[in-house]
Amino acid sequence: MPTRPPVISTSRLLAVFGLVVLALLTTAWTTFDRGLFQDDAQTLFRIYLVDGVWSRLWHPIGTPSRRLQGVPYALALQVSNPLAWIQVWSEALPWAIAVVVMAIARLGARLPRPWAFVAGALTVTATSDWLTATPVAIGYHLAILLHALGVLGLSAFVSGRGTAWLVAGVIAGTASLWTVDAATTLYPFMPVLVWLMATDEAGRRRAHTAAMLWWLAAVPYYVTFIAFLGDSSSYASVAILDTPWWHRASRLVLLVLQNVTPWRWASARPDWFGHLETAWWPAAILPMVAGLAIVGTVATWLRGQGRDERVEGGRSPVWLALAFAASAVVVNATYMAVHLAHMYYRTQLHSRLWVALALATGLYALSRRGSREARVAVGIVALFIAGGIAGGQERQAYFNAHWLRHRVELASVAEAFPADRGAHLLLYRPEPPALYRATEAPYLARAWATLLGEDPRAECRLFLVDATRGTSCTAEADGLVCRGDHSARCAAYETPGHRIPYDRLVVATWNEEAGRYDVQASLPAPLLPTGESGAAARRAYQPARLAPGRVEMTLARQLLALPPGTRDPSTTAAPR
Repeated sequence: MPTRPPVISTSRLLAVFGLVVLALLTTAWTTFDRGLFQDDAQTLFRIYLVDGVWSRLWHPIGTPSRRLQGVPYALALQVSNPLAWIQVWSEALPWAIAVVVMAIARLGARLPRPWAFVAGALTVTATSDWLTATPVAIGYHLAILLHALGVLGLSAFVSGRGTAWLVAGVIAGTASLWTVDAATTLYPFMPVLVWLMATDEAGRRRAHTAAMLWWLAAVPYYVTFIAFLGDSSSYASVAILDTPWWHRASRLVLLVLQNVTPWRWASARPDWFGHLETAWWPAAILPMVAGLAIVGTVATWLRGQGRDERVEGGRSPVWLALAFAASAVVVNATYMAVHLAHMYYRTQLHSRLWVALALATGLYALSRRGSREARVAVGIVALFIAGGIAGGQERQAYFNAHWLRHRVELASVAEAFPADRGAHLLLYRPEPPALYRATEAPYLARAWATLLGEDPRAECRLFLVDATRGTSCTAEADGLVCRGDHSARCAAYETPGHRIPYDRLVVATWNEEAGRYDVQASLPAPLLPTGESGAAARRAYQPARLAPGRVEMTLARQLLALPPGTRDPSTTAAPR
């Protein structure tokens, strides 16, 4: 009796391990040296405000359709070390996407194992997006992984696998839509792509069945999403820019080019805000690591070359490569009128997997033409992987350096926040900071205040004074009247006009040189009323009586990775 081949063969294990190595070299080597950066803190804050684990798992984030985006953060609040949990998710998801891409290349595009591995390798080392190596992208990565799993399920069903694959694929695909809108524009075209990957008439008939179920399952989402787009008060009215068609077309061209110019990913990445020197990697490490990755990738490719031919009967690999490339263009078109697209912010997180599939399929077709073409194909693969690793290392250094500064800043906020829950903290920035702050915007400052203070109402007890953000406070006889951006949730129990009595106030002024907020023992002159009221305000302002020092709170220590008893993170090295 013939023996069945093992489900997990040595070649599969080698390929998966190769993707682990590439992921480590590209972005995961310093995972535990980076903390929350921006909107990931905002997402965690929104989930923190929701009561009950099950409610948190289905709570919308920003839009009515983003129901599953907060799942990783809801689970993080249930574990003993939420920061480590988020850090692991931020790196495990991109690696899992690469594994699924490798499976799609093998099962759907029917590529030989070496070229299926190349598809996964190109995915995990694609670092064209600004959000590479930061946990801000967790929600997007989760949505992209679910979408890729959906495509894999459909591909497996069309290739002759059981109905369970179809059901699982449809569930994963629709779950992706309810996570983040990364696949919104591409989702309707996936049955067409799967139909192109069918190898016979039976497979194409299965593709028709899959298409009907795939489209019907998404109807509730698209009804919700279209209503959201039509709401003039929604986030979409701000995020989608009103630009002429020619501007959108030119932006689309630039977004597509960003996917296929790996030499720019480390050397010509645009800066969103002030440049921060990140001489973190010794100069010799970069070429050594890139060289190691290239050798490992090419060696893995050569290991299976000539021993694993593509299964005939499907579409030409050239046609499949064009279909994958078209998918990448559709994904990029999603962002051609979205705010911050010129920074390549979240624009390549999804398109990179379709570019990887297009490259792997197209280069495989090229390699079949002869030995010279095969060498050219391998050289192109090596170029993309080298550029991707260089870009990933640049991102690691960039976000590591920012996190070292942000830990100091946030610890100072935690220390300054008054223990008295009837008191307010005023973060005072007379001049705009030179570099990006964790409390850059009022909504971020409120989010961090709530998390660090472990108090759902803490966002209503913090105000950020920054003229560049349109926020200000006027000194009156009985307190400060602060105007500008603040949370609508605070209206029910804040003082009229957001008035803060002087005896319920702690002022912390930004110290640019130290990169932290310093509590002021006396009121700054711009916050003092004139005349006799000024003397009364001086007497009333007593920050020490309000007992600052919330850094002892458990969640604050966990999120800032501070060891017990440490009040100033500038005296400790970043966790490793």
